[in-house]
Amino acid sequence: MAWSAVFIGIGTILLLIVAVVLIARTISRPINLGLALAEDIAKGDLSRRLNLDRGDEIGKLGNALDRMADSLSQSADAAKKSPKEIWPSRSNSPPRVISLDSPCKRWSPI
Repeated sequence: MAWSAVFIGIGTILLLIVAVVLIARTISRPINLGLALAEDIAKGDLSRRLNLDRGDEIGKLGNALDRMADSLSQSADAAKKSPKEIWPSRSNSPPRVISLDSPCKRWSPI
């Protein structure tokens, strides 16, 4: 009887270890994919997306990273356009920058 309890205990511990490893992989794999995506974006590759189909916080993080990549890609595309398309005005010049002196009493265009 004592040996059967030992075998049942060892079997239970092994099953718990397998379950913990599987759960850890379901959490760490998408996080590692998100890390790789962020590193690729930092290198300038704005074409990759995670496309995680999860309803939990990790899925929300993946969707946020995808939206960030989309936004950066749109901004990069806009920066490649001509100044006329970016700043539609008569002079095709960017908006003026205003500089305030330290007491903020006067302003002067730069």
